[in-house]
Amino acid sequence: MPGKPAADVAAFLATCRHPLRAELDALRAIVAKAEPRLVEAIKWNAPSWGLPDADDHCMTVNLGNKATLRLVLHRGAAKGAGADAAPFVDFDATWLHWPAADRAVATFASMAELDAARPALVQLLKLWTAAMRAAAAPPVAKASPARAATPADPATPAPRRKR
Repeated sequence: MPGKPAADVAAFLATCRHPLRAELDALRAIVAKAEPRLVEAIKWNAPSWGLPDADDHCMTVNLGNKATLRLVLHRGAAKGAGADAAPFVDFDATWLHWPAADRAVATFASMAELDAARPALVQLLKLWTAAMRAAAAPPVAKASPARAATPADPATPAPRRKR
């Protein structure tokens, strides 16, 4: 998975001076407990998570705003993956915004907001990763109806070959 490995997460956090650093630590703990199989790394200058066998991340913290902490749930770096479709998962909350069908943003301005949202956030994280796993699974080939090997019907003319 792209991004800097877990050792760089510790180094990044050692120098992180975001005003909501305690909330960032709490958010990371929520993600780790909700979905322990996710792999954490640093991508886009922030903690980011992806499925172990995936080529891209599916959750990234946005630290650009000093007044809020935003967790962006996405389907990778490529834009437009299903952007015209219905939301990727069926979920709604006051702290959740859907800028596109394949991208949701959870925004928190305090530890109290994060604590209040915790149970629903855990549910959302589980739904999102389950949908990501399903989307990453190889498609199941449809079985075509078996054609019975029957002798040709003498009443049916043989197809003509094009010359």
